[in-house]
Amino acid sequence: MKKLILASLVVAASSVAFGSTTVVITFTSLPATTGNGTTNTQASTYNGVSTATVAGIPNVQLICDDFNQTTSFPSSPLDYSENTIAALPETAGISGDVDFGSGTIPVTGSISQTQAYDTAAVLAYEIEAVPATAGNAQTIADYQYALWYLMEPTGVDGAIKDYPLDTAASNDLVAAYKDVQGTGTLSSTQVAKLENDLIIYTPTSANPSNQEFIGLTPEPSSWFLMMAAGLLLCLPRVRSRLRVTLSSK
Repeated sequence: MKKLILASLVVAASSVAFGSTTVVITFTSLPATTGNGTTNTQASTYNGVSTATVAGIPNVQLICDDFNQTTSFPSSPLDYSENTIAALPETAGISGDVDFGSGTIPVTGSISQTQAYDTAAVLAYEIEAVPATAGNAQTIADYQYALWYLMEPTGVDGAIKDYPLDTAASNDLVAAYKDVQGTGTLSSTQVAKLENDLIIYTPTSANPSNQEFIGLTPEPSSWFLMMAAGLLLCLPRVRSRLRVTLSSK
């Protein structure tokens, strides 16, 4: 599926210049694969790319970075704060717009809020690069759990369900952080683009129990295709009483 990430280039620009904006998100489709990336008895979770309608634009690809909350699929329209890394304060906790508490890298230890979201951008890129097929379920799960551990380290969820990471997930997290530090396989230009492209979607106080999601902005050509799809396509809505969550406590 083509990357369809950002609701509006205008919104993205305003996020950088003036801080967060509020957008309405309706979650539509769960990730296609399930599994887990831990060495404990954690049950399978949905991992990888979800789809949502963001500010009226359908099929936006989002990735959950918050293990501790739950999100219903399909959902009602929900208010979310939209941020970029550049718009965030360096010190965690100053801004109420993101769910970041602390970031941790195996062996390295605690890292800053900016480093954490920079690393999250690399992991999002890695997740999107893997086709969402059954044969890739474990690979996607390892990237997903690396992201969850990064943003919510040992025991944050109360039941330690995202810890300890299996070897592959731990290696994925360390590799992503090395990319941010300039000692990995991605070039500094690639990493800088991912950092600039990352959009952080955090639930507002109107629905604080929902999960935070991240996404990468599309290329300009993809943006215009996305706009055309939003204007021209009229798809029937399918009602469902099924309530599912990306993670469970």
